[in-house]
Amino acid sequence: MSGERFGQHRGRGAGPEMYQNLYRDMFRRKRQRNRAAARVGWFALIAVLLSACAGREVAQPQLVLSPSDWQLEGRLALSNGRDGGSGSLSWTQHSNDSQLAFVGAFGRGGWRLTVTPGNAELALNDGQVMVAPAVGELVTRATGWEIPVEALTFWVTGRAQPGFPVTTEENPLGYLDRLTQHGWRVQFDGRLPVGNGSLPRKITATRGSDKVRLLVKRWTI
Repeated sequence: MSGERFGQHRGRGAGPEMYQNLYRDMFRRKRQRNRAAARVGWFALIAVLLSACAGREVAQPQLVLSPSDWQLEGRLALSNGRDGGSGSLSWTQHSNDSQLAFVGAFGRGGWRLTVTPGNAELALNDGQVMVAPAVGELVTRATGWEIPVEALTFWVTGRAQPGFPVTTEENPLGYLDRLTQHGWRVQFDGRLPVGNGSLPRKITATRGSDKVRLLVKRWTI
C-alpha cells in the first residue's frame, strides 16, 4: 500500500520541473556553504596577519649616545692624494685623555699616540718619540698632514666638536648623516648597536685631496 502510494505520489509530482527546482535548491545551498567557508577562511587569514603584525616589533631609532669614555677597534686609512696608508686602529678615550695604537699592513708603520691636556706624545715602532703641547701640531710635524685629531675625537662618535662653527644634516631617525667643520666634510654611514643605543660604523672625513676613513668593527663604552 505504501509502495503504491509512493509510486502514485512520485508519479504525480516527480516531473522535470520538480527535479530542476530540487537541483537548484541543492546548488544554492552548496554555494552558501562555500561562501560561508570562504568568509571563515578570510577571517582566519586576517586574524593571522593581524597577530603577526602585533607580534612584530616596529623598528625604532636607537638612542644616540654621547659617551666621554669609550674604546673602538677598527680600520684606519689616510691619504692626501699622493701618499697614504691603512691598518688596524685601537682607540681608547677617557674624558680628555686619548690613546691611539696603529699597526700598518704586515706590522709595518706602527705608532702609538698618547694625548693628555697640554701634552701629546707620538712613539714610532723604530723607537723614535716626538712630543708637542698640542696633538694637531705633533701630527702635522710628524706626517706633514693636517689631520684634525682633536675634532675626530668627537666626529667618530657622531658629534660635532663643541665651540666651533658647524653645519649638519640629519636623517629622519635623528642621526647625523654628515657635517662640515674646520673645512672638513664628514660623512657617516651605518650604525653599530652599543648598549641601549648605537654609534657610527663608518666615518669618512675629506678636505680637498685629504681623506681620513675609519671603519669601526667594535665599540665598547
